[in-house]
Amino acid sequence: GVAFQQNLWLDAGSYRIEENLLYEPASGRSLRAIYHNTATVDGRQLPGEISLVFTEPGAQASLRMRYSRTSINEPQAMRFSIPGNYRPINF
Repeated sequence: GVAFQQNLWLDAGSYRIEENLLYEPASGRSLRAIYHNTATVDGRQLPGEISLVFTEPGAQASLRMRYSRTSINEPQAMRFSIPGNYRPINF
């Protein structure tokens, strides 16, 4: 199996996760998730923005997701299409 290391950074007052790092020592690859702009939604603390950083030796990619509307336990429709010229990115 693949061995990972995980580090969590917590808010000292609320113990809410602020950052999560998954690291694979054998390959040097990592995924870092950083949670920003926490808001209360239906009595729960949720991030309004999540930054993801994918790292491997010699390369890095990042993704930032911002949430404008958040709900809990409500069905959602997500319509999308995949372009014909789409090619998967291998990490």
